Order: sequence, then C-alpha cells, then structure tokens
Amino acid sequence: MRRATNLPGIIISLAFSLAPVTFWLTQKPLNQRFGNFILNATSTGQILGLVGLSMFAVSLIISSRLKIIDSLFGGMNRAYIIHHIFGSVALILLLFHPLLLAAAFFPVSWHRSALLLLPGTDWAINLGITAQLLLISLLLLTVYRELPYHLWRATHKFLGLTFFIGGLHSLFVTSDTSVNLPLRYYLITLSVTALLLHLYRTVFGRFFVPRFRYTVQKVNSLENHIVELELIPKNPDRVLRFLPGQFMFIQFLSPRLGESHPFSILSNSGNPLILAVKSLGDYTNRLRDIPIGGQALVEGPFGRFISANYPYPQIWIAGGIGITPFISMAEGLTVPASVDLYYVIKDPGEAVYLGVLQKLASQKSGFRIFPHFSKNQGRFTAETIISNSPVSDKEIFLCGPPPMMHSLRLQLNKLGIRNSHIHSEEFSLD
Repeated sequence: MRRATNLPGIIISLAFSLAPVTFWLTQKPLNQRFGNFILNATSTGQILGLVGLSMFAVSLIISSRLKIIDSLFGGMNRAYIIHHIFGSVALILLLFHPLLLAAAFFPVSWHRSALLLLPGTDWAINLGITAQLLLISLLLLTVYRELPYHLWRATHKFLGLTFFIGGLHSLFVTSDTSVNLPLRYYLITLSVTALLLHLYRTVFGRFFVPRFRYTVQKVNSLENHIVELELIPKNPDRVLRFLPGQFMFIQFLSPRLGESHPFSILSNSGNPLILAVKSLGDYTNRLRDIPIGGQALVEGPFGRFISANYPYPQIWIAGGIGITPFISMAEGLTVPASVDLYYVIKDPGEAVYLGVLQKLASQKSGFRIFPHFSKNQGRFTAETIISNSPVSDKEIFLCGPPPMMHSLRLQLNKLGIRNSHIHSEEFSLD
C-alpha cells in the first residue's frame, strides 16, 4: 500500500523553479555578483525575477490538471494548494524584482532608477511593467478576495496573457538572459511548456481535453437546499470509470452554467452518474433549474480520497454535504470492514442521507453510523470520536467545510495521529 503524498510534486516544482539560479551562477564568479550595495541589490533583484518567473510557469503547469499532476501531488486538491502557494510566492518575488533593480541605481542616478519603474522608450522594460501591473491586479483578486467561482476562473484565463508578456520581457531585456544561452533556452522551454498547457486547459480544452458526454435524467430537490442530479451516458460505451471517493469536473451545456466545476460523486458507478449539491450561491442555486435532457461534459476522475487504497479499520468524518463521497465509498464496501462514519449536521432536518446510510449499515458488516447533531450535542471534536472509536492505528478520512477539517486535523495531530494517516478532500465553491 502506497500512501498518497505531495512530496514528489513539491520537490520537482521547487527544482524547476530554482534551476535558473544554477545557470545564472555560471555566468560570473560570486565576487562579481556580490560585494557592495549596488551589486547586492542588482543580483538579488535578478534572482527574484528568474525564480518568480519560473514559479509562475510551474504554477500554470500544475493548474493544467494532467493525470501526472494528480499522481505527483497525491491528489488534485493537494496540487491546487501548491498551485495557490506558488502563485502567491511568484507575486511577491516579481513585485520586489524591479524594486531592487531600481534601488541599485538610486545612489548613482535617481533618473535611471525611475526608468526601471515607469514607462519609457525601452519597450522591453515597458513589457515588464505591463506584466507586473496585470499580475498584481489579477493575483490580488484571486489570492486576497473571495471571488465567485466563475469570476475566479475568468481571472485565471488572463494569467496566461500576463505570463506571456512577462516572458517576452525576460527574454528581450538587456540582462544575463540575453547572453547566457543555457539560461535563455531553459526559460524559453519552461515558458513555452507552461503557455501551451495553459492554452490546452483554458482556451482549447473543449477540443483536446478528454471528456464524457452525459444527459440529465433526473433532478430531485431534497430538503436542506440540496439538489440531486442523475445523469446517464449519451454513449453507453463512453462511461466515466472511477473509484468510490473520487471527484470529477462537470460542465453543463447551458448559457447560465457554462463553467466547469468540481463535484464529488454520490453514486458507485458511472451509469447512472449521481451528484448531490447544496445551494450555496448563484451557480449552485441554478442547478435545480437544469432541464431533463440537458447535456453535460464530464472530466475525470480525479483525487486520492479512496478508502479502498488503505487498510481497515477506518474512521470517516463528514460535515454536511461532505457526506457525498462517503456514500459512494459505503456502497462500494464488498468485504467486512471496520468503518465508523460520523455524520456531522446541525439537526435531524439536515440529515438528508441518514436513512440511506442506516440502510447501508444494516447491509454492510462492520459499518457503523454515528450521527452528530451539533445544535443539541455541541461542537464536534476529536474527543467526540475517541469516546466511541479508538483513533490509534486507523486511517481517518475528512470531508466537509474547510474550517471544520482544519480544526479536526490539528486536534487529531495533538492526539498523535500523523498527517499521513489523515486524508481529506478540500474543494469548495458557490
């Protein structure tokens, strides 16, 4: 049994991000790079620019959702966390890149220093200024504001244009990249790869990304603002094959639901394909109005949130609509397995799937259900778990609101449970 880990992906991402520094160091000896304020500021600014551009490229590559990305990071949700971190760090590095270069010239000539920060006659520098202003605007929106999912996706499409302009700046500005051929070829290769994958995902995805076409067969409005969608494959030979616990990206072919969203899978097979969504915002509110016969494109499967990949006994913890992957996993239990499922909801009125789970528990040996109604029983904590289920030497699966999962992970860590034994799926949208 091989545990999912994001370590290979992190190591490879850091290696590609820091590689330009290795080429940069071969250009001149260190005593010609550092030694006084001007040299120190110039060299540091150059390093920040090279690493920032490379991290930007790596961030775009990670967001391409290739299957190898899923494998390297131990799950697409972990890959997107690293994508977010690398994008944020790239923003900071690229922000300080021109400031340090300008600071290096300030003691000599404030005019020359200003030329690096303000538009002028040097078109290569103008490209860099344009790219930086676009990057700051877009990343501040996506990193420091809670945008609706469709606007978040729209801003990410423009990141490719920003990266393209910044890449042109790095290749044509007078610097080490114009004379150091290994460095120049490396940046060209990395940049072209990132741009092609970004275009593959955002612009040409409808033509090249493998997807399955499904038709909406049923739309059921359940209690607690939950809508359940049942879809059947348009071609019986083209069915999404997945393992219980995985998720998919689905795009409904409707003008009001055009963007692709991630959803956990409620059913245990791809025919029919069932998902349950809680109305949390504009997009999810519109799902209940999808007409019968409506078309959808499904991409996947993704994720390593798969109980069958790990030994039993296990503990499953679901918060609210986070119950969906656990229903799929419970239905997929084919042998007696020791599994305790904690279904955390506000009150019995929100326990939409409790009856389904209790029926499964009566059919599956070793599968136990512990509903927790926080309105009456108080906050759900790790102490609640250990009062019924010993946690040592068990695999623990979490799916629910991110604050709940983060809090429980910290509590379990304090009880001596290592993160390698705690598995979570952390996508959220509105």
